[in-house]
Parts: sequence; C-alpha cells; structure tokens
Amino acid sequence: LVCDLLMPGMSGVELLEAIAVPRPDVARRTILLTGGATDQRTEAFLERHKDRVLLKPVTPEELIGKIWTLL
Repeated sequence: LVCDLLMPGMSGVELLEAIAVPRPDVARRTILLTGGATDQRTEAFLERHKDRVLLKPVTPEELIGKIWTLL
C-alpha cells in the first residue's frame, strides 16, 4: 500500500493504525509519502517507522526501490 501522510478525512498514520490489527501484513509493507508538514504525534510515528517514509518529490526509482525493500 502506498499512501500520502496527509489526506482528507484520515491521515496516513490513522490508516496504518486502522489496518495494523486486521491486516498486519499490509501495514508492515505500507509506504507513506510526505511533503514534510507534520504534527508531534506524526513526527513520533515517522521516527519509529522511517524505513517506510519517502519525502516528496519522489522519483520513480526511489518508489520502486522502497517497494522492493518492503517486499
């Protein structure tokens, strides 16, 4: 799963928390994209999961490399 950190209605962090219990396999392989605007809660989350975060703008090569890393 690839999603943006900031989305209308639900953040990427909230999405990961929602799928973590029913689909931990998907949650472990989720990639978050961010432009850098975050709050303290999000910063703490990103620090714990920095292996799954890509900063925008993202090149196709960066995204493909991250996907391969998480497979």
